[in-house]
Amino acid sequence: MPVRFIVGRAGSGKTWRCLEAVRARLREDPAGGSRLLLLVPEQASFQMERALIETPDIHGFIRCEVLSFQRLAYRIFAETGADPRRADQTIGPLGRMMAIRRLIRREKNNLRLLGRVADKPGLVRQVSSALDELMRADLEPATLAELAEQYQDNNPLAAAKLTDLTRLYRAYLDYLEGGRLDPAQYLHLAAEKLDACTWLTGAEVWVDGFAGFTQQEYVLLVKLAQQAASVEIALLVDPRASAVEATELPKTTFSLFARTERTLVRLRRDLTAAGIPIAETIRLDPSTPPRFRAPELATLEKHLFRTVPEHDAATEPTAIALMELPNRRGEVAAAVAEIRRLTQQPASPLRYRDIAVVVRDLAEYHDLLSASLRAAGIPFFIDRRQPTTNHPLIELIRGLLAVAADDCRLESVRLTLKTGLLPIADDDADTLENYLLAHGIAGRDAWQQPWTFTRMFKRRGRKAGLSDAQKSILNRVNQTRQAWLGAVGPWLETAATAEGNQGRAWASALFSCLARIGAGTQLERWAHDAELDGRSDEADNHRQVWVDFLRFLDEFVLALGGDRMGITEFRETVEAGLAEFDLGLAPPTLDQVLVGAIERSRHPPVRAVLLLGFDEQHFPMRRTEDPLLGDIERDDLDQAGMEIGPSRQRQLLDERMLAYIAMTRAGERLWISCPRAADDGKPVEPSAYLQDLLAAVPGLQLQRCNDPRLTRSAEDISRIPELAERLAEELRSRPKNEDEPASTARARWNSIYEAARRHDTWRHTLGICLAGLAYRNQAMLEPGLMEKAVSLPFAASVSRLEKFASCPFAHFAEYTLALQQRMEADLGALDLGNISHAVLEVLIAELIKEDRRLGDLNDDEVVARIDRIATELAPQLGGDMMLAEARNAYLFDRSRDHLRRVVQWQRDAARSGRYYPVGTEREFGYRKGEMVVITTPRGRRVQLHGIIDRVDVVELADSYGAAVVDYKNTRERRLDLARVYHGLTLQLVGYLLALREAGESLTGRKLRPVAAFYLPLLQGFKTVSHPSQAASPTEAYRFRGILDFTALDGLDTSAASDRKSRYMSAGLTKEGKPHQNSDLASPNEFEAMMAHVSRKMGELADSLLDGNVSVTPYRLNKSSPCGLCPYMAVCRYEADWQPPNTLAPLGRRADILKRLTEEHPDA
Repeated sequence: MPVRFIVGRAGSGKTWRCLEAVRARLREDPAGGSRLLLLVPEQASFQMERALIETPDIHGFIRCEVLSFQRLAYRIFAETGADPRRADQTIGPLGRMMAIRRLIRREKNNLRLLGRVADKPGLVRQVSSALDELMRADLEPATLAELAEQYQDNNPLAAAKLTDLTRLYRAYLDYLEGGRLDPAQYLHLAAEKLDACTWLTGAEVWVDGFAGFTQQEYVLLVKLAQQAASVEIALLVDPRASAVEATELPKTTFSLFARTERTLVRLRRDLTAAGIPIAETIRLDPSTPPRFRAPELATLEKHLFRTVPEHDAATEPTAIALMELPNRRGEVAAAVAEIRRLTQQPASPLRYRDIAVVVRDLAEYHDLLSASLRAAGIPFFIDRRQPTTNHPLIELIRGLLAVAADDCRLESVRLTLKTGLLPIADDDADTLENYLLAHGIAGRDAWQQPWTFTRMFKRRGRKAGLSDAQKSILNRVNQTRQAWLGAVGPWLETAATAEGNQGRAWASALFSCLARIGAGTQLERWAHDAELDGRSDEADNHRQVWVDFLRFLDEFVLALGGDRMGITEFRETVEAGLAEFDLGLAPPTLDQVLVGAIERSRHPPVRAVLLLGFDEQHFPMRRTEDPLLGDIERDDLDQAGMEIGPSRQRQLLDERMLAYIAMTRAGERLWISCPRAADDGKPVEPSAYLQDLLAAVPGLQLQRCNDPRLTRSAEDISRIPELAERLAEELRSRPKNEDEPASTARARWNSIYEAARRHDTWRHTLGICLAGLAYRNQAMLEPGLMEKAVSLPFAASVSRLEKFASCPFAHFAEYTLALQQRMEADLGALDLGNISHAVLEVLIAELIKEDRRLGDLNDDEVVARIDRIATELAPQLGGDMMLAEARNAYLFDRSRDHLRRVVQWQRDAARSGRYYPVGTEREFGYRKGEMVVITTPRGRRVQLHGIIDRVDVVELADSYGAAVVDYKNTRERRLDLARVYHGLTLQLVGYLLALREAGESLTGRKLRPVAAFYLPLLQGFKTVSHPSQAASPTEAYRFRGILDFTALDGLDTSAASDRKSRYMSAGLTKEGKPHQNSDLASPNEFEAMMAHVSRKMGELADSLLDGNVSVTPYRLNKSSPCGLCPYMAVCRYEADWQPPNTLAPLGRRADILKRLTEEHPDA
């Protein structure tokens, strides 16, 4: 029954004394005698039990148990026959989250403050954490209500917050009254059952490793002391402190061990009140703590955070290193190098299990540490719960909930396809996803009928049919659609029930869907493959996530199995639980470096500690106030004798003890680092505790280290792959020889390279890494290979030759490799242009058939025709672009408004001239008699083909002319003659060549090309000072391009008299000559340009057929195709390393026309 306290500073032997006392009892009798109980924190139970088992002269025992408080409660339940887990009474932490989510939804309208944020992510977790604290403190809702009442006048915000929390607390306790038990109530129940537990009568108990206890733990400890024969409690307290024998402490104390001193005083007070005798305290105060083999570490422990007398200058300690690195990545790299040094040092090398890496915030270092340690081949274990947010099973669950709640929205369906758990092959899933994206298919009804949409398939024209291969893909898409429906359809039917289902039915339907999909089988297959590949951690994750999710469903049924809810509420409830769904991994059992955070990890005896992140942000840690139970509420409850958890002020005062614990873990070596800059590049200062550390250890100095890659140092290299990497980096980025004629670093690396090159065992690794230095990103084909890959005579569109001129590799990727961007159903400018094309095509075709001209239409007829044609085309275009979506329907209507203005403008332009359309969507080069053939400079014959949007006939004085109109899905666009000259813009003039070669077969008469125009179909935005200054919207639809000056009168009869045209860029000077900024050209200039385009297309075709696939995008002024190129990930072009194909700007338009006439005098 007597209780004895064991107090001592770090390393004084408190844990060793407890273990030795237990060992002594086990040596006397490992089986018989009184029970032996070692009570430790949960994360330390495995290590302590292992320490007992590894005792050489103890071969086994059954009378001793190492337990945490939670496992002690389980043990009491088992002995008394009142285990709530067996009776399906307990809801776990995830079950609590789901129940709270449902309670918040139910009480939303009654919550004064929290009701406004009821749907915000994170609220459920905050409420769950607050209720957990309240229950573990045995705090009643009435107490909170009284406190809220006190705040009504002077702190209404806190009053509203506490009132809401009290309502939710009462609601949750009422919910538990229905035969349920929260894990936070375990210790309360265990304390009630302890009197009936004879198993602990006369037991010997040791308590070690705790800094503080909850209210329930205090109560259970007192009851345990009443029943046990003896209890010894070890606490981290200075044995010389007055608090060792005190019965009261000041509210605020600045002692290093203030937290454990409060624990000691509280325990003494409670034990005394219960009539339990307290034996004389054992004070462990050795002159040299046994943990510290290095004198410097003993000195550090003795003087840290104490007033240290002045001392003489001392030599720098060898057991402690204090480093300042450029950033966190540099910290991790230096730490990995230190681990390698410690394990490879000639004298007394350390085992990996002798080393611990300690950080304050594991989230900031987890990815860096895991990647660096794995790359270095160092076995390690990171002590944290494994998040499962992105695990395929959890993603599949979220996807199934989403498709049911959102009626098969596109993103929800994609989520299920991406998991890889559906009974659908990856290729089929990708094809289905591409099809869904291309057509924007959404809604369960859209899945019921076979799909016939064809927008994603590339075709020669809008009226062309599908190829056999495309039909096969469409058939495969429909088969995959049926497979998806077969797997998910029954789940969707369950979710569609209007009146909802009971929670038990929801869980059953979800599990049945997973079973039908075969998720568990697939996860086991993945685990098996991971094991064969040596990835045992990944295999364990796959297996454990499946088992834990089944338990998750059991918790849901236990918590809410009898409640009726709809799919939306079921989804919210399950999502609340999944937000906290993670995996607990077993601690290391092999030779591994332990990585952990100070507050969570219980480190075993280690010889070396590497403490990372010793900066102002983490030592002390910047804490945020609890949004529900703030500092004021905590302090007021503490004053009333109801402590629920420390406030921020108290936590800040306790920060020094955490730093002290971290720096006193090691027995032989302490390595501390801090970064100079945070991840965002902002400067970071060392910890505020740095001066205490420097004062505690004479001679210790902060070593400022630079990035060895920047200083070109080789001292930190210890592995062959790292040597190869650094050599490659040095040789690639070193300055030119003339820039550093006498460089020591250059000479050193040259010597390293020569030595490594002669080393037989290093040559292979070095060769692989250094081979990349010769890489020049040059794409080449074998001579003659391209001509074998194409059909002869070579046929190409003008736009294909433009693409080749833009970048030969981009052309190769698109036309030879047939790489395509994934099409998405968002209705953008390109789709609006396609709609406009289709409507204009039908309109012009109708006028030609009726033998009418555009100028004959009045405004009402324009509007009526456009609306009728758009309505007739909507079902077809709507099916392919999902115009049922509200946004897309709006864009379709807006496109129709634009078309009305475009056609009215064209009607007015036609009235001012003598021209009229004779064909739309006119193909050339596809049939005999319409062939357009050019001969290349190397004598090859190339057949051009394409589709001209519109061909107009111009009535001239002595002949007929031909004008090409090319619809553009952009705003006002002019013909850049510099781009024409270099072959980047060939299409418009190329169509004129096609008309000259095959115009008679296309139009039925001999035509002379006289004009080529762009017609923009969209109106741009312009900034004006006042709406009255806005120009007429029809000015945005002006023809831009090039036209023969002699045909101007046929295109605009008023241009000669007005000296300008309203409908095209055709200005005249007073002398009647073309203005230099207009689109007019003389007949010679017009013919020279066509001759140049013909020759340029021949040159491009020759280069293409010669196999030019080089990665050489053009550069014209500041223009380059790379910004919008979809093949950047394929070509890997870098402007800093590869020169572009720089093109000359050529100057003004008149200068370019002059150059063309000089180069083609015979034109």
